[in-house]
Amino acid sequence: MAVVIATASPWGGVLMHALVASAPPLDAAGLPRWVLPDAAVVLCALAVAVVVGLLMLRPAGRGARRSPLAAAGQAVVVVVAALLVWRAAGAVDSGDLLLALTPAVLLGALSILGARLADACARPVAALAVRSRGAVAPLAGWFAARGSGRSSGVVLVALTVGASVIALGTSATWQEAVREEASVAVGAPARLSESTTASPVLRRQSLVSKKLQPGVEADAPGSPAQLLALDAAARGLLERSPDEQVRASGGELAEALPASDLDDTGPHLPRGTAALRARASVTGPAGLEVALTAIVADDRGALTPVPLGAPTSPTEPAVVTSGDLDSSVDLRLVGVTATLSGAETERAVGVDVVLEEIAALGPDGGTSPLSLTDAGTWTGSVQGDDSLPPEVAVAADALRITVGTQLFPPPLTYGAVGWNAGAPIGAVLSSTLADDLDVLSGADVAAFVDGTPILLRVAGETAGVPGAATDDDLDALAAGLPSASRAESTIVVDARALAHRLLEAGASGAFADEYWGEAGGPGPVAAVSPGSLAERMLAAPLRAEIPATASVVVWASLLLALAGFGARAAAMGRARRLEAAQLRAVGLSRRGLLAVLSADAIASALAGVVTGLLAGCAVLALVGTRIAGAGRGEAVALIVPWQALALVPAGMLLALGAVALSLGLAQRRLPLPDLLRAGADG
Repeated sequence: MAVVIATASPWGGVLMHALVASAPPLDAAGLPRWVLPDAAVVLCALAVAVVVGLLMLRPAGRGARRSPLAAAGQAVVVVVAALLVWRAAGAVDSGDLLLALTPAVLLGALSILGARLADACARPVAALAVRSRGAVAPLAGWFAARGSGRSSGVVLVALTVGASVIALGTSATWQEAVREEASVAVGAPARLSESTTASPVLRRQSLVSKKLQPGVEADAPGSPAQLLALDAAARGLLERSPDEQVRASGGELAEALPASDLDDTGPHLPRGTAALRARASVTGPAGLEVALTAIVADDRGALTPVPLGAPTSPTEPAVVTSGDLDSSVDLRLVGVTATLSGAETERAVGVDVVLEEIAALGPDGGTSPLSLTDAGTWTGSVQGDDSLPPEVAVAADALRITVGTQLFPPPLTYGAVGWNAGAPIGAVLSSTLADDLDVLSGADVAAFVDGTPILLRVAGETAGVPGAATDDDLDALAAGLPSASRAESTIVVDARALAHRLLEAGASGAFADEYWGEAGGPGPVAAVSPGSLAERMLAAPLRAEIPATASVVVWASLLLALAGFGARAAAMGRARRLEAAQLRAVGLSRRGLLAVLSADAIASALAGVVTGLLAGCAVLALVGTRIAGAGRGEAVALIVPWQALALVPAGMLLALGAVALSLGLAQRRLPLPDLLRAGADG
């Protein structure tokens, strides 16, 4: 047995290293699979073999009884385990040393207790077997009742099975925590960089503060925050998410914000419109430049500002033409803004902006007159003080915006829009951010977005905001790098309302940083989903130590258990050759003797497996989620992979049964006369 251990152990380590290194994370990191054992490994194997050989050659009578020192050591392990359990039951930081000590010590203590219990139950079970009919069972009971020292084998098997339970359970819990983290980070079933059907999503960084009542002289609490603008369709994706945490937050958003988006009013553009053309005239102080912008909306309600031109006062009516429009989608004209700049007055002056003969240009250059009948409900909008909106007059073929204001060097934007201009923006804050700002539902929060002051009205709170992670955050998570969570510093606002306020202030550019849609829907191949992000996170080389550790624990414990249990069974078989000879002397056949010897060893292995399963599950229930949470994933529920945990005990029982059978075959031919004459010294 010692020679087998010394020969097989180094190559078993080589095989185990190849199995672990073939895992995707380590394979992607370029770790070599096959590594030959060096001199230190061979010397270590020889040392272990020498120790095993000495233990097997030790006289049977010595150590048959448990020494007081061993009993005291086992008692100390049990007491220390109880203290660690009491300490770990409270709040423990993820990096606390207790997370490393408690599982090991508690598993050892439970294995010792289970082994003592199994040893105590051996004699009653053997007594019952003696009373049974037949020859093999009573003789097996007699053989088991005279045996001692089973606890060491039970402890060895229990430690192996328990360590496998803890390693596999912790790894499975960590993987589920990573998937949960990916679902919360992505939020939607799929994020797209470009789409004509998915919901547009806008992200803006801002400094927010509580808006105090007029006359209150105090410093308003403030905090940096991310504004996440979602329309009703995007919020619905969160509400229908398969992830429980995302679905709960999505339900809170659905309760606080409108269930549907109101359509902006305005005339529909003919299908295939490539640009807009109008005759513009400006009346106002000399040198006043008026930058005109048309606002169009597609079928989803996504708003796009399109420059029309910038006539200067005084000027004759001139033709202005917009930039190119997306002719592949249906569009609607929902507003026109005029940004005044280039002039300064000491008092209020009147400015008239008139657009006439508005027409849609086709791809071939043809024109189609555009009727403004559907724009009859347009109202005036103003940047900043919404108490002084411009006058808006809409006719079937003309639009007039009349402004009375004092002109300053900073540009001022006025407009005629097809929505409720100046209305507060509904917002849902995380509970942490709401506490920091000291606001409740109905309170107002001031924010700055792209240099534009906007007013948010708190509509509700949520524990955390799913989908708060930016593209850079997702890349960091996928690579296994540290990434600050934005779930508690993000404010969800109505996307349509935020776009309205920014357009009223003369904002330009696209009002979509990304698009949210259903998984598997139309979109680019590079779309990000919770599943794809979780796969990248689990395969990140920087996270390779977690599954690799679980694999090493399982395979190493199996190899050690086979070697240790085999050595223990061989030593016990040598020490109990007299009992085996006595069984043969009373007429037990060689096959019956093989059954008795194998049953005794397998019973010890089975007791160790049961003890290890119970001890491993107990340790896993105590600290499993916190150990998994320390691996860069926040564990929310304990995952016990029952199939994997059943395969390890079953495989161990089969392997130990084969070891016991081989040792039993080696003892079938016994020198009966010599052993019986030698008596107890045999």
